[in-house]
Amino acid sequence: MEFPVQLSLTTGQSALLVSTGGYVVPFIAISLGFENLNKKLVDVLIAAVWLVAFGLAVWWMFHKLRAFYTRREARAIATAFGVFTPVSLVLALLLSEISGGYGEWLVGHPWGGLAGAFAGTIAITALLNFIVCWIVLRVTRLTVSLYG
Repeated sequence: MEFPVQLSLTTGQSALLVSTGGYVVPFIAISLGFENLNKKLVDVLIAAVWLVAFGLAVWWMFHKLRAFYTRREARAIATAFGVFTPVSLVLALLLSEISGGYGEWLVGHPWGGLAGAFAGTIAITALLNFIVCWIVLRVTRLTVSLYG
């Protein structure tokens, strides 16, 4: 059974892009000292940045996979990534508290917790999305071979 290396790399890079969207706005706001910003404004900015990052990740993933897979396979994989990423992000954000706690404990500073939570979010999102995308790739190839 083949292990699609390019699929795992592309899924990991797309997960990095999507995960970065959720951490950029709060990180910039805290590092610049804008703790007094209106919470609703920060929430809108986070949602906007996340949607832009999400759209770019799906678009980039499709175009990157076109070099290695057929158009139908690349479209199916990118669609699966787009549909399943919100689910994997929710799970990753819940579980990233564990990696964030370990990161803070190892470094001894709250920034270590942020780095650990970020790394955990990327790792969990990439792993879950890779599993789903790999299954969709196998099903798409099976469907094409059966129905031509």
